[in-house]
Amino acid sequence: MTLKRITTYAAAALVATATLTVANSVTASTAQASTAKAIAECCTGLVGKSLDVTLDNGLETRFDFAADGSKVTGTIEAAGQSGAVVGVVNTVAIAYAEVAKNVYVVNWNDQGGLTIALTVNLKAKTAVTYYSYPVSADASAVRGGELHKGTVRCLS
Repeated sequence: MTLKRITTYAAAALVATATLTVANSVTASTAQASTAKAIAECCTGLVGKSLDVTLDNGLETRFDFAADGSKVTGTIEAAGQSGAVVGVVNTVAIAYAEVAKNVYVVNWNDQGGLTIALTVNLKAKTAVTYYSYPVSADASAVRGGELHKGTVRCLS
């Protein structure tokens, strides 16, 4: 094989490799852009969406908001230091309001006696929650409460 022919084959191989590298790069960046767009769209609005909220005490909850905005189903995924029980699922009626673009305040009373106010900022992916609970069996007693901050991950 002549030096000219070897050089021609080597040049062709380099062009083919460069073409494949560019094609793979374009495909990867297109996939990343598509994923980023899907996540951004998922984090627009609350109704019919699912969020994962992780608080500073380690409590991680999946929230599935009903398509009509009337209920939320919360599933405890990690208890952290909260005292919650992993796997507990609770569906309750909610009241909510959009207080700024993609910032929502959601309030509910759960079946265990907690009253929960959850504020989620879907753009910043942050959450602040305040929950109050009875401190005694007497319903007229002062309630205890806790304030926690955390992060939001959009699921759908």
